[in-house]
Amino acid sequence: MPAPDLRVVPAAQSNAEYQSFIAALYQRRNRHAEAMEHYQIALRLASNVGAWWVGLGISQDASDRPREAMESFRRAKASGNLSAELAAYRNAHTLHFRGSDPKAALAAWDAYLATYPNGSLAPEARYDRALVLVKLARWAEARAALAPFANGKVGAYRQKEAAEILA
Repeated sequence: MPAPDLRVVPAAQSNAEYQSFIAALYQRRNRHAEAMEHYQIALRLASNVGAWWVGLGISQDASDRPREAMESFRRAKASGNLSAELAAYRNAHTLHFRGSDPKAALAAWDAYLATYPNGSLAPEARYDRALVLVKLARWAEARAALAPFANGKVGAYRQKEAAEILA
């Protein structure tokens, strides 16, 4: 059964915190178009929140919009208020998607996951780490890293994509 639509309470339409909360819920449900819409509303209301720029970047990346994602990550860094966890994630993401050294990207994902194994972005980091393992042709490790996504053990996040890679 598909997830129900999240409705924005009319009184909260101009509340940036509420909009970002709805965006994060959509993001967790792999509904990235809706997540981007709500992050953009939140950022129009309060453009200096680094965490929301990271959230927008994650949904842009998941929607195959890497240039926009990199701009969002740049703006997150420029906000000056990223937590250490978000900064580590942004660094790994930048090395992965803009860098030319997959080994450096893998090391950055490993460092993020070692420091924040249950962090708010750990599922995204684990999936992106698996993609780097594919890039490095470390097939057995990549299969083991993608299996929980393909089998739905981490929810629906990237389940379809992981299953397609493993097919």
